[in-house]
Amino acid sequence: PVITLKGNSALSISSGAIYKDYGATALDETDGDITSKIKVTGDVNTSVPGKYTITYAVSDSSGNEAVPVTRTITVTSNIISVNYGDLNDDGKVNSLDVSILKKIILELYTGSYDTINADMNGDTKINSLDYSLLKKKILEN
Repeated sequence: PVITLKGNSALSISSGAIYKDYGATALDETDGDITSKIKVTGDVNTSVPGKYTITYAVSDSSGNEAVPVTRTITVTSNIISVNYGDLNDDGKVNSLDVSILKKIILELYTGSYDTINADMNGDTKINSLDYSLLKKKILEN
């Protein structure tokens, strides 16, 4: 017997998405279509990022086994990494970021900056509280 996957042998989906397996077909020279006899093993937990394997196996009426076929499903994290305080995206939180934030608050800064990283307390406003929190974070580092 020969097993043929429906769809790709490798898939990538986002964490939390719904996974629907496309399945496989199985044909045998003597028995013909034995798709209904395919045994599927493996699970995909879409709430936990990682690699998962689904294996398809089948044997014909004479006990001849097909070469098992696998599908790999990669569940990717949809978490965005934010480095609060790193306004110039140089990988560091330092006095340069404090200077940029001060200028942002005073509306004197005309360069580009990461607004998500500038909002230190997550209140969607960039103000003197963020400035104080950024200075505190630098002192803790």
